[in-house]
Amino acid sequence: MPKSKIFKIAELSKSFDETVILDDVSFDINRGEILAITGRSGAGKSTLLKMLGGLIGANSGDIDFDGESILPYADHLVPGHEEIKYMAQDFKLLHRRTVLENLTEALLAFNDSFTEEKVQQLTKIFRLQTILDYSVEQLSGGEKQRLSMARAMATEPQVLLLDEPFTQLDQLNRSTLFDALRAANQELSTTIVFITHQTDEIFQLADRVGVLVKMNLKQIDTPEKVFLQPNNLETAELFGKINVFNEQLLDAFHIDSKKGLIGLRPYHLKIRTKSQKNSLKASVLSCKFMGGYYQVVCELEKNLKWTVHSEHAHKAGEQIFLSFEKSHLIEMNG
Repeated sequence: MPKSKIFKIAELSKSFDETVILDDVSFDINRGEILAITGRSGAGKSTLLKMLGGLIGANSGDIDFDGESILPYADHLVPGHEEIKYMAQDFKLLHRRTVLENLTEALLAFNDSFTEEKVQQLTKIFRLQTILDYSVEQLSGGEKQRLSMARAMATEPQVLLLDEPFTQLDQLNRSTLFDALRAANQELSTTIVFITHQTDEIFQLADRVGVLVKMNLKQIDTPEKVFLQPNNLETAELFGKINVFNEQLLDAFHIDSKKGLIGLRPYHLKIRTKSQKNSLKASVLSCKFMGGYYQVVCELEKNLKWTVHSEHAHKAGEQIFLSFEKSHLIEMNG
């Protein structure tokens, strides 16, 4: 059964003064999914997120939310939509109040029994049970982030929009927040859209990822599909290092590129001590231990440097051969 769409974005464009931020952006968001939006700094990610929340307007195009247009922005007396919660990186909390008081305040419009039930649910989802009596000033950054999200979810909005929610958190707090957001998505059927620069956040949390490149959404698919089959070089580079073939190498290995560029991920190259089929002679420039592997930077020919992952360390100046399987080649637009 096809998934229903909670957002339908059509031909959306936005400019500030004469600077184009987004140009002709069109895509859908599935109800109940977790969608990541990524792209280089200045790609328009935050602008797009605020437009989805009805917080800023568009120059042209439309955003259909659950069957109704949330544009034009100027028609709204108060920006935003009651079923869509937007969260920036700052925490909107009541200071000199406890965690429990912060949650209760967010539920003032409801009766006592609903408030009590909802507080219990939110404290469980966002891992706040042991700190209910703590004041905001006593909380860590991760605890403040989880409390802020719990407050945003108190009225059960259909959509939660998060602008780089993990930036200020250490690995342990990020992992805890990943679990909390998955629980909110599953238990409350909340559609979550978040902005990120980090590939591990995409792989650990997102059902799909949309990639903004040069003012437009160039690709939207599962993280696996976008990583393995990026449709352009910038998308490929957002997901990690990629080695690009020059014309001489394409000719040498009889490789035909219909899109224009051919690349290989560093872990798809193998270091050999002698030449063999589909191998390239190289000289080691540097070798750096990265935890689970060594990152070896090599020079294949003048001004052409590639990166390969190795289980073993290699010395600068060492002569090696890099072998690969043609099945691992990635075809991309420039």
